[in-house]
Amino acid sequence: MVNDIIINQLLIGMGKQDVIEILGKETEEGPCNNCIGYSTNEPDQSISIDHEVLEINFDKQNKVTSVRLNSW
Repeated sequence: MVNDIIINQLLIGMGKQDVIEILGKETEEGPCNNCIGYSTNEPDQSISIDHEVLEINFDKQNKVTSVRLNSW
């Protein structure tokens, strides 16, 4: 599902509240400006401070501008 969201740019232009309604409220505040993350819970991830998230970035109008995998 994560790869499909990224490759097909399914969230681009969508509002922040719409994203949260579709993907759920279990978000993380990221180290970036105006972004949220969803943990991918990959079983290969070792125990560490950083973990893989689906990072969703928003513009000033809270519309999605980019989606990518990142480590937070």
